[in-house]
Amino acid sequence: MFAPPTSFVDPQKLIINDRQLFNNFKYSKAYFFISGFVDQLNTLMKGKKFTDCPAPSEAIQQISNILTEVRQIFDNTPPVARDCRYGNPSFKTFIEKLTAVTDSLHSAILSTVPEAIIELRAYFLDSFGSYGRLDYGTGHELNFICYLVCLLRLQILGTMDDLLCIGLSIFPQYVNLVIDLQNIYTLEPAGSHGAWSVDDYNLLPFVFGSAQFVNEKDVRIIFSRENAASLKNTNLYMRMISNINDVKSHELYTNSPFISEIHMKPDMNWEKINNGMLKHFNAEVLGKWPVIQHFWFGNILGFK
Repeated sequence: MFAPPTSFVDPQKLIINDRQLFNNFKYSKAYFFISGFVDQLNTLMKGKKFTDCPAPSEAIQQISNILTEVRQIFDNTPPVARDCRYGNPSFKTFIEKLTAVTDSLHSAILSTVPEAIIELRAYFLDSFGSYGRLDYGTGHELNFICYLVCLLRLQILGTMDDLLCIGLSIFPQYVNLVIDLQNIYTLEPAGSHGAWSVDDYNLLPFVFGSAQFVNEKDVRIIFSRENAASLKNTNLYMRMISNINDVKSHELYTNSPFISEIHMKPDMNWEKINNGMLKHFNAEVLGKWPVIQHFWFGNILGFK
């Protein structure tokens, strides 16, 4: 429907001081591309395990290689001793190292449109947390989605197999990485509602993970620590539940009452959970001022 951009600009946060523009965000090209991408991934992932991922294209492998390099930078930047509860100073060092190599990391995947790095750089770097606030939240997760949408808009990605690989391989690789960033650098949850949120940091793994489970009957499987541990390598929802079990000391009923109440309803099923999680993403991420005020707009993801 929309031709790929042929020129690129330094992206801007157009909404940050304008509530009227925020109210019109849902009519923007950026919203159209992002919501459509998430909807399509959600549909494609229904009933799929990570092991159902097709063979990766060259571009998918290049993205995986980039995330592997980010992982290597993280592994080489251990946390330092500090007194504060949140925000290890080493996270800033990690972001500084990543910033220094971001352009070179993308030389292969952007070989046909190297000038596009000026826009992708903003989404990519903001995918891993805030350098200034030492936090991570759904807005950073959204930036990674924007990064992938940019690659689709540039026609670097685009086949159905590419989309399946994004959902079943690339996004899980990203989630595993940011979980470690959150835990090892003790990043502060950005905008969390505490126990009455889906998760302190992430939301989309619950959307896509519930889609993976739509053919399953038992919604209370999440309350078994053994099931969560055994299924975390095939399903995004259980990857998140397993992490909650690992980092919090109580049972899921106590740690996550929001999720627990959903799963304890007598008429609940995975299709309903998936529909609810997708609506929650649209309302609490794409529809919230605290998240969207920081959105980067350029020629790839424009406002008009």
